[in-house]
Amino acid sequence: MSSAEGNRFAEVMGEFGNEVRELGPLGQCKGEEIDQNELKSKLAETRKLVPYIKLVKNEKLALHLVNPEEYDTLSPKTK
Repeated sequence: MSSAEGNRFAEVMGEFGNEVRELGPLGQCKGEEIDQNELKSKLAETRKLVPYIKLVKNEKLALHLVNPEEYDTLSPKTK
């Protein structure tokens, strides 16, 4: 969307908000049912990763690599 589509943006975000609201609280959505203590634990562990994610993103953005494959060396490989 362009900046000229403010009304459309508001409409789309309103619809998105309604869909999220219909899903219900985190961890209590139909089929999800996660214990609240387990959910809190998982969220706490995820929050600990945020500084590292930001660091990796900043490193990637700060570098001007010529070859796109060089970016793969900045992140650990998953098997």
